Amino acid sequence: MASEKHSAASSGKNLPCAVRVSPTTERSLFDALFAASPDALVFTDGSGVCIDVNPASASIFGLPPEQLTGKKIREFIRSGGDPERPFLQGEYTLVRPDGSTIEAECYAIPDVQPGMHLSVIRDISHRKLVEGELRKGKEHLARTQQIAHLGSWELDLLTNKLTWSDEVYRIFGLEPQEFGASYEAFLERVHPEDRAAVDAAYTGSIAQDLDSYEIEHRVIRKSTGEVCWVQERCQHFRDQDGKIVRSLGMVLDITARKKAEEELRESENRCQVLSEATIEGVAISDDGRIIDVNDQLAHMLGYSREEMVEMDFASFFAPEDRQQAIFNMDLSGESATEYRVVCKDGRRLTVEMRTKKITYKNRPVWMTTIHNITKRKEDQEEQLLYTEVLRVLNRSSNEISESIREVVRLIRELTAFDAVGLRLRKNDDFPYYEQEGFSEEFVRRENVLCSSCEVSCGKPVLDCLCGLVLSGTTEGELFTEGGSFWTNSFSKDLISEVIESQGNRNFRSSCVDSGYRSLALIPVRSGEEIIGMLQLNDRREGCFSLDKIQFFEGLADQLGLAFKRMQVQEELQALNESLERRVAERTAELEQRSGQLRLLASELTMAEQRERQKLAQILHDGLQQILVGAKYRLALLERTPHSRHLASEVTDIIDEAIATSRSLTAELSPPILHQSGLLAGLEWLRQWMHNKHGLTVDLIVRDNLVLPPQDISVFLFQAVRELLFNVVKHSDVESARLEVVQSDGFIKVTVEDEGTGFDRSRLRVSGGSAGGFGLFSLNERINVLGGRMEIETTQGSGSRISLFAPLTSGSEFSSDDDAEADDASSSGGNASEAAAARKKTRIVLVDDHIVMRQGLAGLLREEPDLEIVGEASDGELAVKLVRELKPDVVLMDIGMPKMDGIQATRIIHSELPSVRIIGLSMFQEGEQAEAMREAGASAYVTKSGPSESVISAIKSCTKAGRRPRLEFAGI
Repeated sequence: MASEKHSAASSGKNLPCAVRVSPTTERSLFDALFAASPDALVFTDGSGVCIDVNPASASIFGLPPEQLTGKKIREFIRSGGDPERPFLQGEYTLVRPDGSTIEAECYAIPDVQPGMHLSVIRDISHRKLVEGELRKGKEHLARTQQIAHLGSWELDLLTNKLTWSDEVYRIFGLEPQEFGASYEAFLERVHPEDRAAVDAAYTGSIAQDLDSYEIEHRVIRKSTGEVCWVQERCQHFRDQDGKIVRSLGMVLDITARKKAEEELRESENRCQVLSEATIEGVAISDDGRIIDVNDQLAHMLGYSREEMVEMDFASFFAPEDRQQAIFNMDLSGESATEYRVVCKDGRRLTVEMRTKKITYKNRPVWMTTIHNITKRKEDQEEQLLYTEVLRVLNRSSNEISESIREVVRLIRELTAFDAVGLRLRKNDDFPYYEQEGFSEEFVRRENVLCSSCEVSCGKPVLDCLCGLVLSGTTEGELFTEGGSFWTNSFSKDLISEVIESQGNRNFRSSCVDSGYRSLALIPVRSGEEIIGMLQLNDRREGCFSLDKIQFFEGLADQLGLAFKRMQVQEELQALNESLERRVAERTAELEQRSGQLRLLASELTMAEQRERQKLAQILHDGLQQILVGAKYRLALLERTPHSRHLASEVTDIIDEAIATSRSLTAELSPPILHQSGLLAGLEWLRQWMHNKHGLTVDLIVRDNLVLPPQDISVFLFQAVRELLFNVVKHSDVESARLEVVQSDGFIKVTVEDEGTGFDRSRLRVSGGSAGGFGLFSLNERINVLGGRMEIETTQGSGSRISLFAPLTSGSEFSSDDDAEADDASSSGGNASEAAAARKKTRIVLVDDHIVMRQGLAGLLREEPDLEIVGEASDGELAVKLVRELKPDVVLMDIGMPKMDGIQATRIIHSELPSVRIIGLSMFQEGEQAEAMREAGASAYVTKSGPSESVISAIKSCTKAGRRPRLEFAGI
């Protein structure tokens, strides 16, 4: 079978080079290639049953060769190609017995022998995955992977019947099966100058009873007239008597091979072609010495092929990988792993190497395929480094020194450079801010760059190459367009070359003296200003390339921006901390004053009530008693007939005075209010209003009512009396409704009538009826007590006024709950905040900086009519919080993570158009202000403006968008 396979493949496809060796050597070489080929070689019969396969077929089909033999090849096809063919041609999806699939590229040589076909199958699964990344090399890879077009023919000498395969027709420029093949038709297509030789080759082999013949000649393609070269190889078959009865030949289009360079060496054979179909470089070595390499490998490493022959194979490995590579080869006979190799010019490459032992010219040798993955590895390493550096630089918790220290460590760790340093400006010099890998002596010598000499302007000169880069003096071939200096072979000669091109500059030799061969100096910029330099040193040669330097230039720009940003953040943090301290101090002071104010308001109510009680007591215990006593004495006069009429008149006068005194006492301070509480007092008031003013009051008290303390009860009683007086005076009705309920920690008292109502715009800003509070005074009093007042009224449709009073007292701020009201000095010293706030404009703060939120909160809490009900740190939380709380106003920052303020504003405005949104930003009005307004914001305020502008914007928004249900802020 081996000889048949050799016969089939020897007339194979258009190969880049001709091999001129003896048939024995060629057969031996083919056997070696058949065994060592990384592609699967499968011979099938006419029904597609596998006859023979090479070892590589096991990795393709997932079965050992002995189990593949006898199986139909179509059993493995899931899709692609023509499954009915007895061979594989094209691209297929193959299914292994374990269910896994691979993508395969297949080329076929049909009819190698009657009823036998050759399929060359290559696993292209990996290529399919990475072909997007390898687009530039796709055309080259496709050419190197394409197997030559190969035709076959068969001549039956007994019947004189000639059969051509379709490929023979194509090679001759004919349509497949265009006509019945004949020997004469074949000769007609042969170039006239070669026709006789071709005829002689065939007929001569028959006449001389040869087993085979081979010839190369030209043909003229009928379709185009093009002259092509073909290689023909014929094998004669004999009957049992030894007579030639059949000839089987193969026609190979070798036009491209004829045009190829004649200098290709004999060793560039089919082994090389098969290897180059999938891997870039190929080397054959024996006992550690290189026998041959292909052009791709020579070009990859920077040698000529002649230079590489007889070189020690291990010499190409980087010193740190050399022993491991040799060990892996000796350990298992096969290896497939990554190594670093050193090129002729000192460059280092990362390659993927696959080594296999094969038989070559009857001796065992190593065949190594080498794929250059340097760019892929560098891209991966650079991406990892870039990602990690940005992660560190964008961590808000780090200090500048900590961030720079970690960045330098990351660069050294992920690049494996011997030393990495970062210089940053300090006054006129650029000392090392952070470094890793440099010796103490090196840092001591190189830390200060300022020279003793100065330029004409008086500024010191920065020494050495570092000084050139840091000063921006980077003209010439030794520097990049970005102002960086780099070399892979640093030496004193190179320093001398720079000295000749630069004038007043002191050059040092510390890097050379320390043995550094690869050096890169990268300027670090903030805008156009150079603020530092990134220094990369290594004792190995070839560590840098222009692409790598450009990557580090980009990384240095990020370092510069981040350094400046962190400086600004630290300054801002210091300012914010100072602001927070001041806000905290002011807040504590305001809280203390607010507590004192609430205590004083409570004391004012109680003092007023005490004065009322005192006056009522005087009237009751003094005037009323005297008047009653006088009445008794006047009764004696009635017994005297001539004084009876006069005494009766005086008695009537005294009765009226007594009634007036009692009425005044009740009006000033109804005793029942202090004896039986608020509900009893309101019931008394209901009756009194009916008796006194003819107003029928419907009193409704809900169950489970918790009554407020005395000061709140006294205030509510007086407020209700004032409201009922207003009904009598202004509503033009004879009835009203009074309702008392408990609501969310407040007691709610509502006075409602169906009278004339009133115009809100004409409400007086102060005062009221004589001796009363007035609506303004009522609102202010209840706000101070921690409550609120709500008014619903329309002119001509009645009014509804509700008082919400807290169930706790302002007197709770007193250090002694039982202290007498007279002792004013003891009641104000330990004031604390009341449990409930009055009705305010409800605000949600949205800003991703907690310090800004705290600053705004501290500012707004100074305003008595503003209340902060929630805070959010990003747009998503803001939307959720506003949906839940439904505030009056949202102060919305624009630039935030997850969801910005513009998007959040758009969502909130669409769902809750009554909520007023005020945009906040560090920037002046412009595109962002317009975007916020388009999204639905009512106003836009810059954070850098005066603080009053925020408060003014809030109040303007709430006035402009006031709801029908009026909530008092200053009426």
